[in-house]
Amino acid sequence: MNKLVHIYYKIDAAQVCLKLEKSDVNDNKICEIRLVVPGNDLFAKRQSATFEDAVNEAIDALQQQIKKIKTKLYNH
Repeated sequence: MNKLVHIYYKIDAAQVCLKLEKSDVNDNKICEIRLVVPGNDLFAKRQSATFEDAVNEAIDALQQQIKKIKTKLYNH
């Protein structure tokens, strides 16, 4: 999560939820991350075989969302 703070300093809070889904497949670990930022909150949900992979994939998705926000801000 520190990676995200270095990219975008306006993050007020983060909520991370790790879930284990009952399933026969290996991809049953879920990570949901909500970032509280000015304006609309950012949200990412990823499912993977391990919690570590799910967290990393969710953080990568949030980094992309933050980059979009920053380009909109700097273009105006």
